[in-house]
Amino acid sequence: MKRVLLIDDDPYILDCLKIVLRPTGYVVTALKSGRTLTMCDGKFDIVFLDLWMSGENGLKICKKIKKSRATRHLPVILMSASTDLASIAKQAGADDFLIKPFDPETFLTKVASHLSPKTPS
Repeated sequence: MKRVLLIDDDPYILDCLKIVLRPTGYVVTALKSGRTLTMCDGKFDIVFLDLWMSGENGLKICKKIKKSRATRHLPVILMSASTDLASIAKQAGADDFLIKPFDPETFLTKVASHLSPKTPS
């Protein structure tokens, strides 16, 4: 069973994403802050991370995840309404980004595409 980590300081966003994921069979963990995140080695298969949060922002958290040998393989998808999200995600080392607001199908497509086995080129 695949494990999804959601980090966003907006409880409404977390609730909505959990509702969207509930029927998919994924195990979902939601955090309101990256401060409570211990390195997620082996605990999760994908991380969705809000860019602008109070305290430690998503850019710093993503860089930490991607810097660690134990977690750099985890797909990290940054979420924000920022018009510059594509370049920020690239700077952070994120695997992808999701511009808010987004529809549930777009979110589920991102989850599925990053959790599907990759075929060799």
